[in-house]
Amino acid sequence: MNVIIIDDQKDVVNSLKNGINWSGLNIDEVYTACSAKDARKLFGEFPIEIMLSDIEMPEEDGLSLLRWVRENYSDVECILLTSYANFDYAKEAIMLDCYDYILQPARFEEVEAAVRKAGLKLKQKQKMLRLQRTQDFLLSQREMVLDSIIEKIFASEEARVDELFQELTDMFQKKFNKECYYLADIQILRWKKDEEEWNGELVKLVLRNILEEIYRQNSCEFLISQIGNYDYFILFYGEGDSFTYETLLNGIRPAHDFILKNMEFEAAVYMGNRVQGNLYRSVQRLTEIKENNIMRLPEIFEETYGGTDRGKSLDSLNISRWMKRIDGGEGVLVKNAVSIFLKEAQKEKSIHIDMMKTIHYEFSKAVFSILEKRQLNSQSIFTAEYSYEKYINAYRTYDTLTEAMEYCLLRLKNIPEEQTEADPVKLALKYIGDNMNKNISRSEVAKHVYLNEEYFSRIFKSRTGFAFKDYVTEVKMKYVKELLVTTNFSISIIASKVGYDNFSYFSKLFKKLENMTPQEYRTFHKTT
Repeated sequence: MNVIIIDDQKDVVNSLKNGINWSGLNIDEVYTACSAKDARKLFGEFPIEIMLSDIEMPEEDGLSLLRWVRENYSDVECILLTSYANFDYAKEAIMLDCYDYILQPARFEEVEAAVRKAGLKLKQKQKMLRLQRTQDFLLSQREMVLDSIIEKIFASEEARVDELFQELTDMFQKKFNKECYYLADIQILRWKKDEEEWNGELVKLVLRNILEEIYRQNSCEFLISQIGNYDYFILFYGEGDSFTYETLLNGIRPAHDFILKNMEFEAAVYMGNRVQGNLYRSVQRLTEIKENNIMRLPEIFEETYGGTDRGKSLDSLNISRWMKRIDGGEGVLVKNAVSIFLKEAQKEKSIHIDMMKTIHYEFSKAVFSILEKRQLNSQSIFTAEYSYEKYINAYRTYDTLTEAMEYCLLRLKNIPEEQTEADPVKLALKYIGDNMNKNISRSEVAKHVYLNEEYFSRIFKSRTGFAFKDYVTEVKMKYVKELLVTTNFSISIIASKVGYDNFSYFSKLFKKLENMTPQEYRTFHKTT
């Protein structure tokens, strides 16, 4: 271990360095600094585990240095020295997780005792870290096997599944007398805010923390396998006599409630019955349940959901008349009829993925017949913004099917003469520019250009290269910088002109983007 001693009085530094038996404390190197500035350099050049620092120093005091250490070297144990028994010092030191707080002049024995205890604490932390790394490694190995099993199932390689599952259960080291297994699927459906700060691994970590907190007392463990974007199969295993389906469900319910209330995403949970030696079938069944959640409802679905019924009869949709209606400009009536039909089917719990496939097929047949009648190439209806590949998979959910129908109807209306003035992205850019003084949202702009919010978000980023929120911030800040340099408006007035009512948030955002405050930017650019 290495120690650094910091005090603006050089004689104090030398006294501590030379007066303490560092080797007896298992300290390898003792570094010294007479200012916080010098200490920062040493932290950047050498590994340091314990900091011994005076609080009262000119230019930058020890508490300020400790805050910096906590931000950049969080594992360092800190011992502060002070000549004053100041309660405020002690309070802030505790808040910054300072290991000890010693009054000057400090006896060598007292400093040695504090360093010895800090060293023991570090060793304990390192031991716990090694143990955690071992546990994390074993967990990652098991989850890699589970990932492989799920991949084999989706690739229809049933022959290898049982063998891999046996390999996985052998890795559990027979922790339970009579193990039983349950499978669940947690699917992230939509985001309440922009998802840019998230990724699949971060969501997986959050789900793990939630489930560990809830199932800690239930004598069970679990593995998580991520499938595609934000879809997670979870294999629960526990003592067969006590870990029942009801136990599992009683844990899933509060976990799901917590996600809905506190997380930035909505999720559905699909619950499987006990795995009876055939994991392949269990995964397939959960996939079927998930496919039948056409409306993408953030609810808990048990294995009985969906049944074997192929859904509500389509007779009421008058499918035979669709081509005539769409060709005659009444496509919106078809779309609305489908929307009402699907919502009713959901209420009756008679909705099914096969029903969606049929509706998508019949609508496609009507659209392509109209294109053929107008002597237009069927591929002319699709663009880079909305591809044919995306269209043929649009039957999977209510939202994607509705979006596909809206898109096709709009294209049929505009082909062959494209109405460029009705370009939704151009209209959106104009709307943003015209409403610079407002706190406009993505949903508001999508509604203004008559597009589904998710679809609008994708085409906006494709065309501009920016996520909606980032583009609005970019445009507003460009206007802010222009006003700062060319006018004498107060900064609070300028903030209000671009829709920021919270002046503190505006200032922090500006500094984050420009590395200087609005006032500093104005001063710099007006004097150069």
